[in-house]
Amino acid sequence: MDYTFFFGDLNFRLICENEDVRGIIERYQGFLAEGNQKEADHMFGWLLGEDQLIQARDSHEFIGSYKEGAITFLPTYKYDLNSEVYDTSKKQRPPAW
Repeated sequence: MDYTFFFGDLNFRLICENEDVRGIIERYQGFLAEGNQKEADHMFGWLLGEDQLIQARDSHEFIGSYKEGAITFLPTYKYDLNSEVYDTSKKQRPPAW
C-alpha cells in the first residue's frame, strides 16, 4: 500500500494539564530568547513526549507503522480568533498539534 488516509476528527491532544503545557511553552520561548538551545530542546522534547498520537504510534495501539515528518514547531491549537492568545473560552483547551 502506498498511501493511507485517515478521515475524521481523531482528536489527539497532549496528555497533561493546560497550565503545564502553557508553562512549558513559555519556558521554551524564554530559553530561545536567552540563546539557551539545549534547554529549549529539552522543553520541546517534553512536549513531544506528552503527545497522544506519538504515544499511540510508538506503542502500536493505533496506526502501527504510521510515520510523519519531524515536528519542528510549537503546539498551536487553539488560538482565540485573530490573535496569538491560546484559548480563553470556557473549554480552556491546552495547546496541541
